[in-house]
Amino acid sequence: MDLKELIATAPDSKAAERYLEALKETYGESTFRKLLSSPNLKELIRVLGFSPYAASVLIRNTEALQPFLEKEPLRPPNPKGLLKELNLALQKDRDFRNAALILRAVKQREVLKILALDLSGESFTRTVRRLTHLAEVLVRAGLSFCVKLFGVPERDILVLAFGKFGGRELNYASDIDLAYFHVPGVEKVRVIKLLETFTRLMDGLFEGERVWRVDLRLRPGGKEGEISLSLPAAREYYLYHIHPFERLALIRARPVAGNIPLGYALLRSLRPVVFPQYLDYSYLEHVRDLKERIRKETVRRGIEDDLKIGKGGIREVEFLVQALQSIYGGKHPGLRGRGVIPNLRRLARLNVIPASEARELEEAYVFLRMVEHRIQSRYFQQTARLPREPLAITVIARSLRFENSESFLNHLETTRKRVSSKFEAFLSPACPKEKSELVKRLEESLLSDEPLKETSQCTGVPENLLEDLRSLIKAKGPLSTKKTALLKDLLPQILDTLLGLPEKDKALSRLITFFERLGGRLSLLQAFKEKPSMLDRLIKLISISEFLWRLLEAHPELAETLFEPQIEPQEDLFLRRLNHLPYDEALSTLRTLKNELLVETALLDLEGRIPIETVLSRLTVTAELFVHFTHQITLHRLSEEWGRSFPGAFAIFGLGKLGAREMGYRSDLDLVFVYEGPPEATALSAKLAQRFLSYLSLRLPGGEGYPVDARLRPEGRKGPLTVPLSGFLHYYREEADLWELVAATRLRFLCGDTALGKKVTSEVRKIIARKAIDHQFLQELYRMRLYMEKERGREDSEHLNPKLGYGGLADLEFLAAIQAIQLLKEQPELEETNTLAILQTMSENRVLVQNYLFLREVEQKLILLYDPKEEDPCYPKKLLGSLEPWLGKEVRERYENVVRENRKIFEAYFHRRNT
Repeated sequence: MDLKELIATAPDSKAAERYLEALKETYGESTFRKLLSSPNLKELIRVLGFSPYAASVLIRNTEALQPFLEKEPLRPPNPKGLLKELNLALQKDRDFRNAALILRAVKQREVLKILALDLSGESFTRTVRRLTHLAEVLVRAGLSFCVKLFGVPERDILVLAFGKFGGRELNYASDIDLAYFHVPGVEKVRVIKLLETFTRLMDGLFEGERVWRVDLRLRPGGKEGEISLSLPAAREYYLYHIHPFERLALIRARPVAGNIPLGYALLRSLRPVVFPQYLDYSYLEHVRDLKERIRKETVRRGIEDDLKIGKGGIREVEFLVQALQSIYGGKHPGLRGRGVIPNLRRLARLNVIPASEARELEEAYVFLRMVEHRIQSRYFQQTARLPREPLAITVIARSLRFENSESFLNHLETTRKRVSSKFEAFLSPACPKEKSELVKRLEESLLSDEPLKETSQCTGVPENLLEDLRSLIKAKGPLSTKKTALLKDLLPQILDTLLGLPEKDKALSRLITFFERLGGRLSLLQAFKEKPSMLDRLIKLISISEFLWRLLEAHPELAETLFEPQIEPQEDLFLRRLNHLPYDEALSTLRTLKNELLVETALLDLEGRIPIETVLSRLTVTAELFVHFTHQITLHRLSEEWGRSFPGAFAIFGLGKLGAREMGYRSDLDLVFVYEGPPEATALSAKLAQRFLSYLSLRLPGGEGYPVDARLRPEGRKGPLTVPLSGFLHYYREEADLWELVAATRLRFLCGDTALGKKVTSEVRKIIARKAIDHQFLQELYRMRLYMEKERGREDSEHLNPKLGYGGLADLEFLAAIQAIQLLKEQPELEETNTLAILQTMSENRVLVQNYLFLREVEQKLILLYDPKEEDPCYPKKLLGSLEPWLGKEVRERYENVVRENRKIFEAYFHRRNT
């Protein structure tokens, strides 16, 4: 294989080529030729094409490069030979700083050899053993140097290793967890100074790098404990004051330097603590607590993706194995080993866990540790989080023999999910199998004073929410007695419904808030007791619908809608409820009526009892009646203030969704105001419109009004709020932009002076009918639509916009607008403004109508489920899956087909008309 082919095999071939050139420039042609003829060239290229840190060391450190110049293949570190080499070097030079540099130079040389062999395909087990041996040699050599400096016999000191160092499974850049001890009778001050010096020798920064990072937090007492304890004091601490996590840590403890036999004797004396002579299942609770603390810490720090401590990470495999060792190790001496992989195999041989599960966990552990190694050895940084740069992920993927980063990331995600599921199953308490039994157990727990932690784990409901529910049903006080009694009666129904929901925590959190905000309205609780099916409906609906929840959270009394006969948005309903009310109560009652009708429509919609056409019709009629009666209240109120009626004619018109009779759940009201009358009508019409808009959008105890958009009036925001008839018609004849004429195809009289309303709509239709549908007109419309898609659609590969995105509703609305203009040319008296009705007059009517209804249902269901705040929202495409209960399992595929079909018809229509 020639040099180019070798470079192509590197994880990052460009980096390998660049660093090879740098080596040539640094060491010269002669050394470079030696490299090219070395049997280790392939290993060198892999290292250069993987680790920028390793490349920089090789370029500046001749000693680190030397093994790659040898004529024999790379050999792994020889611990005995290395220790001898280091002790000789450290005897010659007693300078502390030079000692650190000697240790570091040997570490760099040997760790690069280990990395080269690792990248060439050596097993994970061999790699971690070699790293462990290297660290042991450095620790022993460093301690020998320090004891000679201080004149303390090495037999008086003991260094214990914990964690991966103790288990002989060390990482490239992880800490070495150490604890120091000494024999009784030594001069303690001198020993402590010695050990502080040793720690500084290993962990201190010299010329920007350290020999190895040291972590002493696992010593007795942790950060607050003494740096070194006498062996009798250590034994007493571990026997009588040990914390559960320290017991877990002692499983992997191992003497690595100083008086090794003394270390093994200490650990033998602690065996009854580490491995009790009985099956200690109580230790599972400590593991659960420890894991939960780690989980909260990862969330707090935003590092859930950490391969070590995140969900489905390395620590979960280690915890699982060590917890089983703690439980069974007392009775089975074979489970007292320190390594994760050997113990997984022993657990399988003893049938503690199934052999297949042990193999899966071993494969997962090895893979996760190898990924961690790759992350760390790129720059030799202490991290277990994947880099953000796509190139770095690709390099890691290639170094692990994956074809691309996508296959690597998929495998990583699958592995973590597998580990997480097995770990959670292992930690889960024994729970009832049947739902009825689980409901009964949960009810008993809530009504008692027992801890709720185990019940929480069985049910999957957060403990804090169960505590809140318990507080609610056990509240005391004169106002609470009747309420708590009713809630206790409702509890079985609540729990039965709750445990059948996918998002139990959301449902319970909202239900608790609902009951709290309900206050003293006991009649509603009594109604739920009489008709428990309504409580079941409520819980399910508020758990899935953000839109409904926001309404009910603000106005819990709206839940009464569940018990009432189906209400329809009709004028009689509004007349009955508003009759003889003063204006402020009438405005508040209007909002209550609007909210009741919104809730009723949403309930019918979510339960699949009305089609989307009926949804849009109900919402439109509700808005129309709200506008009509607000106008009546405004006229009456202003007539009282002015002492007379409005001097002339005043009419209110709808545009947009209101004008087209297709209002959605979050549609605003597009309104314009036209008047006719004497000069004084100008100022009074503006006051009338301003007051009307205020009454329309005002927030009152009964709820919110409607958001209003009056920007579609002539001249938009710059123009006056109200426009005289002559000025309105002149604007549309002479000044209106193309988009305004298109928008005017939806102009519809709502309320006010009927004669003026008819006159305006008739004249505007005539003006529109005279508009020529020529090439320029169509090109401008076409550009306008594509501009909307680009600037306001905001779609990408992961997001969709059912209204403004590619092939969305706007495509169909533009087609309907052109068709409306064409129809007006043929029938100037035509009053139709509804998009759906206009699409039905087109040649492709069957497809267009079907696609329009589908997209409107997608749009409105997404609002019901997620209720986004922004106008014309974009949604992640994955959310289409949540619409399957209403639109079928193929909803995503259907959506893509529909928008593709819409755009095809849209493009064909403009092309056809242009030609």
